[in-house]
Amino acid sequence: KYKAVNNSSEKSITLSSIQRDLGVTQEFTVKPTITNRTMAPGESVEFEVCYSPKDGGEDLGIIVIDSDQCPLLLEITAKGKGPKICPDPLPALDFGDVPIGAAPKEKIIFENCGIEDDLTITEIKMVTNSRGYFSVGAPPKMPSTLKPGKKLEVEVIYGPKSLGPDNGSVSVKSNDPAAPEGVISIRGN
Repeated sequence: KYKAVNNSSEKSITLSSIQRDLGVTQEFTVKPTITNRTMAPGESVEFEVCYSPKDGGEDLGIIVIDSDQCPLLLEITAKGKGPKICPDPLPALDFGDVPIGAAPKEKIIFENCGIEDDLTITEIKMVTNSRGYFSVGAPPKMPSTLKPGKKLEVEVIYGPKSLGPDNGSVSVKSNDPAAPEGVISIRGN
């Protein structure tokens, strides 16, 4: 999409740069590269903001227009069509302190936070388990297909049999193009 910067003042200004803020998604780019450009009063400079989504869902970008006057921030949003897996909790499920012999259950929720396309989860399994005290409850039928906005809950059980910290992880595979494989860390004490 094309944008323009207009010099509405009565004196010349110098544009230092027009670029994507480096702290936000790389799915937005600015063309052409503009650096140290003097703009006469009344002059406009056009630039193009391109969006190349890597997955489904909404993306936020910030374009920084820096000049010898003051920097301007242009906030932009766009939505990529496609599936996107959004696990909760992320990055870890923490059971905290659990008495020996107890077996509390917690849930990991996988949501399709993408737009339009279904998310297909093909595998959920325990991949590491430091002392064997973690387990996945009744696993859902695989593959599991989620429409946008729909969720899948997976129960994780922690049954410590001795004192000390325990660590594990659950892996998930899906058709999310940006994250076809992911891991949720699990810990307890």
